[in-house]
Amino acid sequence: MAENGCLLWRFLPTTPMKRIDIPYRLNGDFMYVNQHVQGNSNTLNERHPDCTFVSVIIPVYNDQAGIDECLRALDAQTWPRECYEIIVVDNASNPPIKIDPSFKDVACILTCPTSGSYAARNAGISKAQGEVFAFTDADCFPDPDWISAGAAALERNRGRFIIGGEVALFLSQQPTAVELYQYWGSFMQRENIEHLGFSVTANLFVTRSQVQGVGTFDERLFSGGDLEWCWRAAHSGFPVIFAPEVKVTTAPRRSLSSAIRQVRRVAGGRHKLRKMKTAHINPAAVKPRRTGWAAARWILSHPDISAWNRIRIFCVALVLRIAQVIESLRLSHGSTAERR
Repeated sequence: MAENGCLLWRFLPTTPMKRIDIPYRLNGDFMYVNQHVQGNSNTLNERHPDCTFVSVIIPVYNDQAGIDECLRALDAQTWPRECYEIIVVDNASNPPIKIDPSFKDVACILTCPTSGSYAARNAGISKAQGEVFAFTDADCFPDPDWISAGAAALERNRGRFIIGGEVALFLSQQPTAVELYQYWGSFMQRENIEHLGFSVTANLFVTRSQVQGVGTFDERLFSGGDLEWCWRAAHSGFPVIFAPEVKVTTAPRRSLSSAIRQVRRVAGGRHKLRKMKTAHINPAAVKPRRTGWAAARWILSHPDISAWNRIRIFCVALVLRIAQVIESLRLSHGSTAERR
């Protein structure tokens, strides 16, 4: 099954790679700068001819420190370096994102002026040379065997499924109330996949042929594009499955202001999804995971959270719920959705 540390891919084509035009690209034009990776996937990994070439695609917006740490984690992968590329897509950051010179033999940077992480991911897809696309975020830190585990999960399933990996959160030594709220309630990846049928793009593995069949991400969405794409994939015959061994780690948000921005963006995504009249979107599944009362009861009765931290988390949840309601009302009156 493996040779020279690489999986033998039997369900993917071995013909030379060519750039393809993938359907469903919406809206913006892409601008490409600072390209360092050249050639096709067969020449790029000629030292490992049986190894499938993987394109890691990372959108980034105003997070230089995050992308630096993410690239350090990707530089330590067990997957052979000749068998993967890293495409960083700067979504018009100010100041622009820069790639550390030590990573330029494996990473390239593109600039996507169209607002939104899904537009940035599409820009990455349009330049990717791999047979496998691995998506993560700039504030995520993949485990050393992340690429190999994701490629193995795809290979085991012969391209019949897309792969959603684990997204683990870690707390700082003195966590804020917002950190605790996100730690206990965010990124329920297994629940998202097994009950709602989608994986967040912080940890998603797909094949090129799957993207060709499903189409790229919907650039009209600033949030919820992962949910819409996974539902569209399932509608096309490629449901998502959970692979806990494919793991990335990320830190929860620390400040209330950043959490409010996130809640506003998610509310905007749900608002737009509800307005999209397509067969693969279930309006009931777009609603928040819990009602306000159910969320309060869950927080205040959780046995693994101390009484004091329950109160702190409940206060954050209350503020964020109010922010969500206000944002929903604002959007219903025609205001612009939050993109950050």
